[in-house]
This record gives sequence, C-alpha cells and structure tokens, in this order.
Amino acid sequence: METGIVKKIDKLGRIVLPIEMRDALDWDTETQISVIRQGNHLLLKVFPDRCCICGGEENIKPIRDTCICRKCMDEIICGY
Repeated sequence: METGIVKKIDKLGRIVLPIEMRDALDWDTETQISVIRQGNHLLLKVFPDRCCICGGEENIKPIRDTCICRKCMDEIICGY
C-alpha cells in the first residue's frame, strides 16, 4: 500500500511510523516488531511472543513465520 509518506532516518537509525499506519495495524508502544530484509526491501511484521503450540511465553524461538518454545520443540524432537 503506497501512502506517499516519506520519512528520513534519524542519526540513531530510527524511522517514525505514522500514527495512521500504527492505528490501522493496531500497533502500540508494546508491540514487538520483527524487521526482515527481502532484497532491497524491509518487511515489518508483528513478532509473535508466544509459542504457537502451547501459548507459553518462556524460551521462545522464532521459526519461519511463527515461534515455538523450547519445551514444545523438545517434545517434537524427542517424541515426548
């Protein structure tokens, strides 16, 4: 979605996301964002902070487009 909004990177490497975009995506100051490079583009997406299997919040590891906790990963690998 092209918006016509142009932002400069500040001296600390930050870019401010317009409030209209944050509101439309329901992103607030607590939202964790993952930054992914795809060629010459950056993709911003919400970083899942819970295990996709059990919903746990400890020892989370990102895997492709989701996250899994160490306990569930061990169960998958070891079969128990």
